[in-house]
Amino acid sequence: MPSLLLEKVTFDHDNNFTLKDIDLSIPDGSFLALIGPNGSGKTTLMQLMSGLLIPRTGQITLDEHPLNQFNRRELARQI
Repeated sequence: MPSLLLEKVTFDHDNNFTLKDIDLSIPDGSFLALIGPNGSGKTTLMQLMSGLLIPRTGQITLDEHPLNQFNRRELARQI
């Protein structure tokens, strides 16, 4: 069972940059490396996964609980 799960996540920046329909499963205890060219959305994806940005569509869950149900302190402890 994945610890962090992104399902059909879409996010739009004001400068017309879009992450669209992102599906990602990160199992508990694993490591993840995001690589890609500048401007490809690595930081935006990390901000979504840490709850700093809210997706326009889709859902992000941590241990089967929606990310937006955690308060900042709880989320910081989990991350």
